[in-house]
Amino acid sequence: MKTKYRYELHLHTSETSPCGQVPGARGASLYAEAGYDAICVTDHYYRHVADRLPGRSAAERAASWMSGYRAAQEEGARIGIEVLLGMELRFDGSQNDYLVFGMDEQLLVDHPDLYQLDPEHFRALADEQGLLVVQAHPYRPGCTPADPVWMDGIETWNGNPRHDSRNDCAEALATRHPRLLRVAGSDFHQPGDVASAAMLSDRLVRDSAGLAALLRSGGLRIA
Repeated sequence: MKTKYRYELHLHTSETSPCGQVPGARGASLYAEAGYDAICVTDHYYRHVADRLPGRSAAERAASWMSGYRAAQEEGARIGIEVLLGMELRFDGSQNDYLVFGMDEQLLVDHPDLYQLDPEHFRALADEQGLLVVQAHPYRPGCTPADPVWMDGIETWNGNPRHDSRNDCAEALATRHPRLLRVAGSDFHQPGDVASAAMLSDRLVRDSAGLAALLRSGGLRIA
């Protein structure tokens, strides 16, 4: 039995994220080949993405948004890597991005206009739904640190090689606010991005709710 499991918590698919260049199934296989045990698909969700989703009903559009995740999940089941559901959410009027863990498909069926909220009002929904909210790359150009009171954590290491995420500043922010969880992610968009960050745990979870619980418990640490 393995004693340490390797997780990727920031990954995009070409089916759903406009900037993604790798299909979900291929992303799952690349991470399995790199020795990871679980990936969390965090495709973008903001107004431009939502407006372009095929489907007439909220349920149909939510299913369209999840197409990359579903493809990764199907491949993951075949090759033996857990594929978990997450989201990178952006609100209207801001360039800030937030990683959301603990969600399921019903969240977008019931709340298709999440991007119309703001961090304060999304916090209320997150508490109601049991979601965990982490600000992604808070010091990347164009982004600003959100009020920590609305956050559960900070992405203190973003491994994307095409952006200056100023990870040292994010780490300093987390140090000033020790309540906040530290999260690392590769911000995977292209094949060359694979495995530029990892989280480690002695437990392997099977769904997004389990991932949120594991993060809250301190059961995941940056590799």
